[in-house]
Amino acid sequence: MNIHEKITKYRELKGLNKSQLAREINVSPAYITMIENGTKTPSNEFIIRLAFTLGVDPTELDSNFPVNKFENVLNTINSLKKKDNNNDIVDELIIKALKNYIEPNEYRSKLFNLYKNLAELNNDSIYYDFIDEKIVSVGLDNLKKILKNDDLELLILSTQILILIKNFINSENINDQLFYTNTLESILSYSRILNIPLDKNFYLNINITNKYDTKTKESNITPLPKKEKQIWEEEGKEYLMPKASHDKEGDFTEEDYKHDDDLMNDEDIWK
Repeated sequence: MNIHEKITKYRELKGLNKSQLAREINVSPAYITMIENGTKTPSNEFIIRLAFTLGVDPTELDSNFPVNKFENVLNTINSLKKKDNNNDIVDELIIKALKNYIEPNEYRSKLFNLYKNLAELNNDSIYYDFIDEKIVSVGLDNLKKILKNDDLELLILSTQILILIKNFINSENINDQLFYTNTLESILSYSRILNIPLDKNFYLNINITNKYDTKTKESNITPLPKKEKQIWEEEGKEYLMPKASHDKEGDFTEEDYKHDDDLMNDEDIWK
């Protein structure tokens, strides 16, 4: 049985049609069809996503899968796997990550409720690939209206964990993978020790992508434009400042108006 047939087999065993599987891994149903009929060969990264969604090991789909090359990725995913098979609206990957620091009797209901609220606000279902985008599109101010502070921090924390894992899976660079692994472990360890999520500003300010440069860390913030000096702010030209229009108290005279008029009509100034 080739890889294309195996994908079909495990998809059907999972009880998913092509559209459902496509939605789970954020591709089009047509792409799944091309994979299954052999017109497209999935990349190693795509096999990892498929294997995770179908609940099998990548080697079950492809006996030649380069396990050693992706050892770090697979170990991280395996370490986040939960022991039961509960299928909630909350994506399993986030639950697995958060289970490291939230009490088991709390994390499921808390996450379910806050994602349900966010879904209702967007009138849409929440899928893990879009949660970080949803936060940006809805806006924190709006989220604060429907979520308690603890739930809001939990949402931001889970999103940061999610971004790390997504970039981790998509990266082929061993240094990037190590960076993502260490950052993820730091987040989870720190949260476990203090028994609280980190400050939400920490997560909002970290922008982790595959292009992250640990050496330069150059800012991508556009600087504010510098305020240009008005002509009357230059030394020796104070007399050019309009009087009536700049008097905040409204205490100006007819002479002040004439002064401004003369300035406006002085062709030498406006050449």
